[in-house]
Amino acid sequence: AWDRFFYGWYLRTIGRFDEAIAESLIALEKDPFNFYISTEVGLTFLKAGRVDESIERQKRIIDQYPGGFLAHQYLGEAMEAKGMLNDAIASYEKASILSNGNPMVETKLACAWHKAGKEEEARDKIEQVEQMMKAVYVPPSSLLPYYLISEDLDRAFHWFNKACEERDLNLTNLLATPIQDYRMPDHPRFHALLEKNGLIDYIIS
Repeated sequence: AWDRFFYGWYLRTIGRFDEAIAESLIALEKDPFNFYISTEVGLTFLKAGRVDESIERQKRIIDQYPGGFLAHQYLGEAMEAKGMLNDAIASYEKASILSNGNPMVETKLACAWHKAGKEEEARDKIEQVEQMMKAVYVPPSSLLPYYLISEDLDRAFHWFNKACEERDLNLTNLLATPIQDYRMPDHPRFHALLEKNGLIDYIIS
């Protein structure tokens, strides 16, 4: 199951979504009660642009495992992609509680708050995450979406560059986002860094 799962993850990362879904479903068939694989299958559907199917899958997982924060987080991402911002915020807030403030969840919540006009709360949340980074490891790419949507391109570039330097595994996953607000800006220095690090092909259209 894990071999199939990680191969599917790789296929998802390079944009071969139909194959990624097929491999992920085989992984799930081999280990049907694996909560982590189940949630990632739902995320693969989201990355493939099959948002409604992603939402339904995450909801089913939550019915079975209501205490797992990851399904709530991914449900929030799917709802955000569909434009259901208030529902997305509710899911992120639930994920935040269940994960005891997982920094990657907190940055998702901050981004959604910012989009909803709760800019002060969003800034406070990001400052908390940046303080957290002094004590625990937080993938630097986690902060990139917030600075992109807040149009602070200098800080966005700083965290993007840091993610590249650290070979942040989450970066390729972030680049393949179906949410337009979080995509890389059409800017020469961002484009140059993408090319330098071989990341151009990871961006989905």
